Amino acid sequence: MISFFLAICGVALAQADTHLPEDLNVQLFHPSIDAEQTLWTDDTHLAPDGTRSVRPVLHYTHLPLGYRTQEGDWEPLVEHLMQLDLMGAWTTGPIRFGAYVPIYLRSVDANGSRTGLGDLAVDLRGSVVDRAEAPVGLAFATRLSLPTTTVDAPLGNRSIGFEGETIVDLEAGPALLAFNLGYRTAKRAELENITWNDQLFARFGAGLPVSERFGVSLDLAGHFNLFEMNRVGYPAEVLLGAWGLAAKGLTIRGGVGTGFTPGIGAPRLRVVLGIGWVSAPEPEVEPPVVVAVEPPEEVEPPEVVLPEPTPEPEPVVEEPEPVVEEPEPVFEEPEPVFEEHEPVIPPGQLVVGVFDGAGAPLPDALVSVAETDLEPVAPETKMELPPGEYTIRATLPGHLDAVRPIEVPSDGLVRVELYLAPSQVEVTAERIELSELVYFETNRADIRPESFLLLDQVASTLLDHPDLTLVRVEGHTDSRGRAEYNLDLSQRRAASVLEYLVERGVERERLQAMGFGETEPLDKRETQEAWAKNRRVDLFILERSTE
Repeated sequence: MISFFLAICGVALAQADTHLPEDLNVQLFHPSIDAEQTLWTDDTHLAPDGTRSVRPVLHYTHLPLGYRTQEGDWEPLVEHLMQLDLMGAWTTGPIRFGAYVPIYLRSVDANGSRTGLGDLAVDLRGSVVDRAEAPVGLAFATRLSLPTTTVDAPLGNRSIGFEGETIVDLEAGPALLAFNLGYRTAKRAELENITWNDQLFARFGAGLPVSERFGVSLDLAGHFNLFEMNRVGYPAEVLLGAWGLAAKGLTIRGGVGTGFTPGIGAPRLRVVLGIGWVSAPEPEVEPPVVVAVEPPEEVEPPEVVLPEPTPEPEPVVEEPEPVVEEPEPVFEEPEPVFEEHEPVIPPGQLVVGVFDGAGAPLPDALVSVAETDLEPVAPETKMELPPGEYTIRATLPGHLDAVRPIEVPSDGLVRVELYLAPSQVEVTAERIELSELVYFETNRADIRPESFLLLDQVASTLLDHPDLTLVRVEGHTDSRGRAEYNLDLSQRRAASVLEYLVERGVERERLQAMGFGETEPLDKRETQEAWAKNRRVDLFILERSTE
């Protein structure tokens, strides 16, 4: 269980002459900066753009390094270690930047106790495949550590260190499984017949949510010292943990573990306790609309026009009218008038058949003819129309309208067949039903092109139903990820659908957007089928006009 490496090698040291190489670093445990459900193993989870997080972790390590002398006495080279790791992260796009500050609160070894700073490190991780949209998630990470250790103990490197790792994770039902495989550089150090140099490391982590606010985890980690055949160069450790949501944005994590090989750095006991804070994504706020108000135009007072004086009337002298003799009337016979009549053009006849996509008749459909006063009629009804060009339309609830221009000849019969496709949108008493889901880009609110036709039909339906005066666009997500992130993502997606409908001519005051995150699932199972069903957009009718 502990590193009896010198007993295995058959090497005896005198206690008074104990000397450790400066470049030997037995602190192999680096807690994950932003793993969702594990303590040590990294996963591919990527927080939303602009998210910040802080995660201080306190851990105690007992006997990570010791040996047994030739006389059989046990000598602890590092007996107790109390360490505080201050970690922070910031996400921008597909990249997560991290910082790591280790503080040795108390290190007890054969030469006494010490307090100091460990090796500062910066961490960079890039997400390649999102496990929410693919069966397996994939990410790559690098870590650069600086030789800043201030304690005189085998707890830090004396040169710049580098790590690179590949991260793979997947969801197996409700559980999250993660795998890490990486390479770590280390300056060559020799301790008796043990050579400490570059290492390969592997980690396996599993997280299982027990409820919405609590879960358990398991971490297995192993390090393989390159070019070293002695098994004390292969430390391995197991760590059992648990996590729980304490408040909005705050998560408490803890665990206990032990080494299960006699490798350097595998402790007899490790206890971990930490708390993490994650900022909520900032909501998108539309800029206020500023309306410029022009000052009123100055109005000049009207001119006062005084009436002109009325001239006095002149005296009127009446003269007798002259007598005019009227000539005798002459009667002429009127010329005959012949009325011209336009030729009578016989009307044409029109018959419209309406069918579904399979060719079956739809007798409940209605047929209307534009540019006329004719009322809509049932299919196969014979209509008489003056010769000319017309537009006919077939309608049926639950189907898309079919429109076609025609020309009706004189004294002839025209038969037209129209085919109606099922509509993806239906207005019910309480909501607007969608036959398909609205799809978005991964972890974003951008609507994917395959949903444009569906939302175009929603916009057309709202324009055809002005009585629907207020409709709420609701966004919903599945239960994976943090509740705060899911709530913000659902709000942004609902707002994106609202803006799309407004761009298609729907009045903004008739719509409102609201995100519900993962709080209203249609299927509470933790399966791929249930998650796909719960990621949705719903449209509820809140108000109808009474006119």
